[in-house]
Amino acid sequence: MDHNASTIIELLRPSYLAEGLSEDDLTAMAEIADCEDVASGATVVRLGDRDADLYVLVRGRVTILGNNREFVVSIRPRSIIGEIALLDARPRSATAVADEDSTLIRIPAAELRHLMDERPLMAGAILRNLGRVLCERLRASNLQMAVLQSIVEG
Repeated sequence: MDHNASTIIELLRPSYLAEGLSEDDLTAMAEIADCEDVASGATVVRLGDRDADLYVLVRGRVTILGNNREFVVSIRPRSIIGEIALLDARPRSATAVADEDSTLIRIPAAELRHLMDERPLMAGAILRNLGRVLCERLRASNLQMAVLQSIVEG
């Protein structure tokens, strides 16, 4: 896949991360980002790893696995992987494995944090977008727990 900034901008534009970002912000983000193709079965991030790079899935499907490799959620294109480690600067909280050949945009954490420090409006939009993704995942998790509880109490 072509890895130039204009291609990365077009791949980022429909993502949840890019909502509310200006063209200038998208360009700045694309300049620090890289496109990565991963094969089916490949690990994108591993539970406990110390890196905090953020990923945007642009093609394929990735499954998030918890502590005991239990299924947490399936990630589809436009979504984000690695937001927790980016925000709290702690080791990865889950493992992400490609379910099929996939393409991701990797945004290095240090460079993204630097951009956010330099561009407060960009930082605000990114934090709102990450917050929205985290809330959606928390709601889905709460629903899963409620279903499991009803089965157990059944």
